[in-house]
Amino acid sequence: MHLNKRSGWAFCVLLLAGCASGVQQSLISARHIPSGLNRTFTYTNQSFAQYEQSTRQMIANARIDLGFPSDEQVIVGNAPFDLRPAEHCGKGIQRAYHRGVLLIHGLGGSPYHMRHLGEFFQKNCFRVMAILLPGNGTRPGDLTDVKWQEWVRAVAYGVDVLAYEADDIYLAGFSIGGTLGIRQGVDDARVKGLFLFAPAVSLTPFAGLLEVTQASWLPNTAPWLEIMNDSDVYKYESFPTNAVYQLHLLIKEMDTAIAKKGMPLPMFMVATQEDATLDTSSMIAFFDKATHPANRLLLYAAEPIPPKPRVEHFASALPQQRILNISHVGLTISPSDPHYGAEGSYVNCAHYFKGGGESYRLCKERKEDYLGEKSKKGVNEDKGVIRRLTYNPHYDGMLKRMEAYISSLP
Repeated sequence: MHLNKRSGWAFCVLLLAGCASGVQQSLISARHIPSGLNRTFTYTNQSFAQYEQSTRQMIANARIDLGFPSDEQVIVGNAPFDLRPAEHCGKGIQRAYHRGVLLIHGLGGSPYHMRHLGEFFQKNCFRVMAILLPGNGTRPGDLTDVKWQEWVRAVAYGVDVLAYEADDIYLAGFSIGGTLGIRQGVDDARVKGLFLFAPAVSLTPFAGLLEVTQASWLPNTAPWLEIMNDSDVYKYESFPTNAVYQLHLLIKEMDTAIAKKGMPLPMFMVATQEDATLDTSSMIAFFDKATHPANRLLLYAAEPIPPKPRVEHFASALPQQRILNISHVGLTISPSDPHYGAEGSYVNCAHYFKGGGESYRLCKERKEDYLGEKSKKGVNEDKGVIRRLTYNPHYDGMLKRMEAYISSLP
């Protein structure tokens, strides 16, 4: 059979997607169906307090795993939040506060993942606001029909509201939150700097194939890349194809904005060399191209790395704690966190879910051999059962570097 480039890609994707879809179809449940309540950002005309309350109600209505009084903490953890600095921090010149920071979580995640950072910024005299990106915080099905423009609208709203209260605006984003922060910051003169935690600045070539699979002329045979049991109440484990496609489009939009205006903002970036979710080399290349003299990169790596200007390395392997390296998902989380921390209630074993069997059981029972980034080719391969590390064991050290960076800000 002769296939041209376009039809050849389509055939390959359809073949692979069709197989994946058939295998996973039996796992589809109500959580994979859109709620119809979390597709767009509809809070533009509300105060932040109203937005928080409205979003909490939306989460309560959209989720299907609630039903106990204790579930109120699930709603609160997934909802936007705000924090005010202490009185001793003083006032701003034109606004009530000198500095404000908008926290932007990652794809499939929630503001819960930014809570520790929010408390850090609060202690360092920032007015803090954290938003919930549409499609997140409710059920994985809500990411199947969301568009990247709605995420942009949510960030723009957060900046607008924060700008009424703070003279200087900073954006702190994790993963896709970093992408959104870069895109907003390039176009918005009110933004004075960025804090980026494993920002999604590129995707693998697979994302290009999504241009084909998501085309209007082609039926979407594989709406789900991963279907899991979704045992984490603050982050989806199941992952729809549309979420990656929208991130792909957002990165293209970010690149277009940078091509027009450059990257003038100072940034503090944190990344892990062994990241199994995103390409760390792309993050480093992005950092290298940004020339602001105040830029700093904190890079975790299990193996020694040659020194570079403006880059500080942390040895991420901690043999005494059975930690092989630092994972993508744990960068912003303190070891003391009751859900994701060293003694937390949640264990991340999703990478073994499809295969099930002994590795999955041992991981879920906390009988793993090591903690670190999830197993994949070239990362922790053949080293035994790996539980994905859901916190940053160097979290306090990261905060010290951030404090020093903040003290250098104008």
